[in-house]
Amino acid sequence: MPNRALFRAVLVILLALAAPAVRVHAEDWRVLDEHWYAIELAGSRIGHAHECTEQDGDRIRLTTTSSMVMKRLDAEVAIGITQLSIEGDDGAPIMLTSITDMSKQIKSSTLHFNGDTVNLVTRDGGRERSVDRPAPAGDWLMPYASRLFQRERLKAGATSIEYQTLSLENGLDPIVIRMKRIGTEEAMVDDREIPVTRWSIESTDMPGIPMSATYSADGVMVEQTMTMPIGAMVSRLTTKADAVGGEIVAPELMLTNFVALDQPLSGLDRRRSITFDVRTKDGSKVELPTAGAQRITMNPDGTSARVTVSLDDPVPATDAERADAAYLSASSMIDADDPLIEALARKATRRTSEDPMLRAEAMRALVAKHISRKGYETAFASASETAKLRTGDCSEHAMLLAAMLRADDIPSRVADGLVYVEGLGPSPAAFGWHMWTQALIDGKWIDLDATLPVPYHVGHLLTGTSALRDDGAGDMQMHLLKLLGNLEIRVAERAGD
Repeated sequence: MPNRALFRAVLVILLALAAPAVRVHAEDWRVLDEHWYAIELAGSRIGHAHECTEQDGDRIRLTTTSSMVMKRLDAEVAIGITQLSIEGDDGAPIMLTSITDMSKQIKSSTLHFNGDTVNLVTRDGGRERSVDRPAPAGDWLMPYASRLFQRERLKAGATSIEYQTLSLENGLDPIVIRMKRIGTEEAMVDDREIPVTRWSIESTDMPGIPMSATYSADGVMVEQTMTMPIGAMVSRLTTKADAVGGEIVAPELMLTNFVALDQPLSGLDRRRSITFDVRTKDGSKVELPTAGAQRITMNPDGTSARVTVSLDDPVPATDAERADAAYLSASSMIDADDPLIEALARKATRRTSEDPMLRAEAMRALVAKHISRKGYETAFASASETAKLRTGDCSEHAMLLAAMLRADDIPSRVADGLVYVEGLGPSPAAFGWHMWTQALIDGKWIDLDATLPVPYHVGHLLTGTSALRDDGAGDMQMHLLKLLGNLEIRVAERAGD
């Protein structure tokens, strides 16, 4: 049950604030088994999932389709996720596909295995990209092979299980799954009680996130739970009728995850620096980056942090960041080579000097005007889609600006975090989840927020960055799982002009 895709969908809804069919040839696929699951978040039914395993000769196909509904303010966002793998009956890799449909914005990634190399094809908004990469190294298993290995170990009475597998959500780097048996219990499945074993689960792509699952005697997953500060996400085995017919209660994920501030912040467009004290509600260590305008110093308690945001002292980029070609490369989300993106970059800078700072600000200002319909219905559209439709929220602003910067040969990346807001939630002053852009200029990352009338202000708290590569490397979202609903922020110091 690839719940990591569902978890990422939740994060996209927060930041961006009917599953699609997979095209396959009409071949003789015979169903081996299938299971239906109800999906809950914080106790509310938000959707369902269907797993189906099929065989055609010496090939095995494992398909999981998931459908969920969530809200951002009053805007409902329907999410469909399809994950498909084809492998030999000996576990030899053939193909992996992941398709995401967010309110009819369909994006797909397909990985074809060709011996020592793989071909990654991404499709988004009618555009297709293809790139060859070295095949993933190490002793890892395809999804169905890992399922078989896990079931064999469960049936053998193992008390611990460890294996490596591949998930497109994590790019081409295999992830390590570690399971430990906790005990036995009874579970209700289709109005009958069955014995199950309970396991704790650790996954290297989600460090520090508590997960557990129960399995039947024949190795079928009965329930899987991931505990987050915003609530537990649970996938529970059920019947098809219950899975697709259960009442959906779409949770509101935007306002409910605002972080209340102890005092209002005035004159943000005039302030040059500010300092916050940040801690977690559960007492875990605060892990925030030092980058752009932000510097982090751990407090003596070892868990909370002092965060200083200074517009006059941006942090130098590392040698690795300055050398990373991904910050100039086009990808499916930041498609800097799209003709419309290139035209917008030229339009923004046609009366600007060669000074990269002035050019970056000119592009930021154009993005703010070009996206004329601000709203929450759009969920993580690509830069070219946004350029054409001229609609979106913070994520669309961030990616369009990042693409235009790259089109003008200025390295860029997107940033996730929090921004100061007033009058939008239950608290008069709060921080809401947000995305913006960073440009690499004169060896330093410069923060740029295209949703604002000014280039940037100190009312931002950075939690992560990403080049948004197509191969998934540098994914910026999973670190948020430990932060959502788990932060407390207090103003420590502020400085004006």
